Amino acid sequence: VEQEKNDPDGSKGLVNIRAKAEVLQRYLVEQTSKEFVSLVVQVVRQAASNGESGNILRTKVSEEIGEHKAELLVPMFQLLVFFREVSMGIAQDGIVEKFRQWDVDGDGFISRPELKAV
Repeated sequence: VEQEKNDPDGSKGLVNIRAKAEVLQRYLVEQTSKEFVSLVVQVVRQAASNGESGNILRTKVSEEIGEHKAELLVPMFQLLVFFREVSMGIAQDGIVEKFRQWDVDGDGFISRPELKAV
């Protein structure tokens, strides 16, 4: 409820998720390379869509950067993909934009009359 008062349209949450993804991506690039981050993000997405376990993913990444580093970084790659997916889903769903359309008077709340108009 407090979050809704401070961020009624969810835009701050979206910005926070994107900011976290950017910071995490910078860290992963520092630990590996930009090309490797792109490659592993694709592998993580593919593994998730194929229902592969984290062990298979860790093995694939270990082959490239070593087992010790992979053990530490694979969860971070998974988190990066999660942040990206969530932020893209929110943006694609148009949640923030839809809220702004419904909040005709721009007060950060959708009143009964505004809701009835929808």
